[in-house]
Amino acid sequence: MQADSDAESNRIMKQTKPIFLCGLMGSGKSTVGRVLASKIGVPFVDLDEEIERKAGKTVSEIFAMQGEARFRELERLVLMDCIECDTGVFALGGGALQSREIAEQVADAGTLVYLETSVDVLAERLLGDDSRPLLQGSVEPEQESHQPDKKTVQKEAKTREIDGLNDFDTSRLEELKRLKELKGRLQALQDEREGLYLMAAVKICTDGVGPDVVANECMDRMDAMGRLAGWGATEESSLEQNEKEQYGE
Repeated sequence: MQADSDAESNRIMKQTKPIFLCGLMGSGKSTVGRVLASKIGVPFVDLDEEIERKAGKTVSEIFAMQGEARFRELERLVLMDCIECDTGVFALGGGALQSREIAEQVADAGTLVYLETSVDVLAERLLGDDSRPLLQGSVEPEQESHQPDKKTVQKEAKTREIDGLNDFDTSRLEELKRLKELKGRLQALQDEREGLYLMAAVKICTDGVGPDVVANECMDRMDAMGRLAGWGATEESSLEQNEKEQYGE
């Protein structure tokens, strides 16, 4: 067991180009990105955090005070700086790939990885998260008609042999409404952006999978594509190679 651990710690990973993680909010870009960067041994940058650092405001404050258009402008400028980097793992905001042209620039600058996550999973992860500006505001009229009504919850209560709606049922009704609305918003964003996400060289489904597993799959896929050199090489083999180069072998 210890030998396996030592072999893992001695692995040499060389990143040939920066890695950009894209996907909808809640897909795990920041969490996976930190794990991936640590495994490879390169810097990690969260694009939203970098925007906040340079603007001196949170993303929510930028949206509230200056509007989405200004945020997108800042996002584009910071992203253009990121693609000039030689190495690193970059977690992009859900809407950072604002056009096909920008997506192509990112894909050409490094390896674009799409963390694909179902709307159902995203909604469960994001329910109750008030920090996402695009999830704020009232529901669209066409979505309201699809909200679960009181009769739906009463029917659910009846199947559990509960007579009428108690406080729990009322709370459940509100939760179902919020969840349905959230799914509608996320589905609209997915429909709008997925064409750009699918320009990624690597696509990994994150449903029911932990960040460590996703990071390992990303490395395996990139290694198979020749985007990572030395994955699986040991320190000993690296030293042997250096000796051969030193003595002209």
